[in-house]
Amino acid sequence: MRSRQTKAEWAQPRLQQNLALEFGRLATSQICLVDLVLQFGSVTSFLNIDASYTILDLAKNVKRIDPLLLDGSLVKHSSGVRVLAEPFYAEDARRITPSDIDEILDVLAQSFDFVVVDMAKKFDEMLALVLDKAGLVLFVTEMDVPSLKSAHGSVRAFERMGIYDKKIRLMP
Repeated sequence: MRSRQTKAEWAQPRLQQNLALEFGRLATSQICLVDLVLQFGSVTSFLNIDASYTILDLAKNVKRIDPLLLDGSLVKHSSGVRVLAEPFYAEDARRITPSDIDEILDVLAQSFDFVVVDMAKKFDEMLALVLDKAGLVLFVTEMDVPSLKSAHGSVRAFERMGIYDKKIRLMP
C-alpha cells in the first residue's frame, strides 16, 4: 500500500488538463476535457472548478442526451474549456458502464473539435474502448528504468489489444 502518489501519477492529470487548456488558448476550437478516473478523479480539483453535474448524470440519461442536457452537464473553465467531471462519490463509478462511455464519447466527438480524456492507470474494458476511439494517445512515463520497463510492457499490451501503435506517443 502506498501512502502518496508518485511524480508520474501527479504529472498525468496535469498533462491532460494543460493540453486541454493550451488547445483552448491557441485556437477557437471547442475543447472538452473528460475525467474518466471514475473513482478518484482530480480534474475539477486541479482546475479549481466546482461541478453541479458529473459524468454519472449523463450516464443515467445516455439515451436522451441532447444539446441542452449536454451543455448543462459540463462545467466551463475560465479558459473556455468545457469539463465533464468525475462522479461526486467513488462508489458511483460502478454505475457507469463502458457502453455509457461509448455513447457519451460519441456525443462529445460530434459536439467538440477536441475531446481530451484523463484515464485511470489500469487495463480494462473502459481503457480499451477509449484507446480504440482515440486519434492520439499520450502515454505519460518517468525517465527511469522501472518506469520505462513498465511503459514498454504497456505499449506491448496495447499492441496485443489491437491499438494502432502509430497513435501512441510516450511523454516523459
